[in-house]
Amino acid sequence: MVKQSSSKWQMMSSQRAIPLTYTQLRICFGNIAQAATFNQSFTTPAIVKTSHMSSFELGLQYKRIMISFIQSKNLSPIAILATHAHFGHLAGAADLIDKYGLPLYLCEKDRLVIDNFDRASAYWGVEARKPTVSDWIDCNDKELVIGSFSFAIIFNPGHSPGCISFIVDNLAFCGDLIFKGSIGRTDLPLSSPRDMSKSLEFFVNSFTSDCKLLTGHGEETTLYEELRTNPYLMKYER
Repeated sequence: MVKQSSSKWQMMSSQRAIPLTYTQLRICFGNIAQAATFNQSFTTPAIVKTSHMSSFELGLQYKRIMISFIQSKNLSPIAILATHAHFGHLAGAADLIDKYGLPLYLCEKDRLVIDNFDRASAYWGVEARKPTVSDWIDCNDKELVIGSFSFAIIFNPGHSPGCISFIVDNLAFCGDLIFKGSIGRTDLPLSSPRDMSKSLEFFVNSFTSDCKLLTGHGEETTLYEELRTNPYLMKYER
């Protein structure tokens, strides 16, 4: 049975947020969790308190859209948070870091992945600069505070050695851990099916059923929906 009570991982905001629907955000960003934003006057997944924002998952194809959105809303980015270091999620990060002087947060366990960023760029035939990681997140950390933002952190390796999820309110930015109807690949270099299995079991039993999952690719979903329909997750529910 999916948990209905509050979870220790569920971070509740002390400030009221104004909802911005996922559909509206997809118009801005296309693939939500690769360019999702937290700012302080729009939420889901933007939580608004001021004109600041921290951005998630900057794939190359979203860089121009992100810049346009930032400028149109007169926002001031304060950080880039990466759920993991795969090329497709960070190919556009270096330009945003340079343009806005942003720190980049990444789990320490993905050092080897990002060290091979240039090799991945050559493999995919896509020209992109390797971003500089300014802040390494320890895999044992449970919380990340940036300015007025507080995120719970879950270390969920498997898809990559340093995959993490960022949790705020009832939103889980789970990267490539879980997708709508599927899960992240474990046949990639440095992936681990065993770690993925452990991460999935812990993750799906740590939240309430209405927890919204903002995934690294494809549509948003909820934990309830995935435990009801996702064949890769059903076996992990306790």
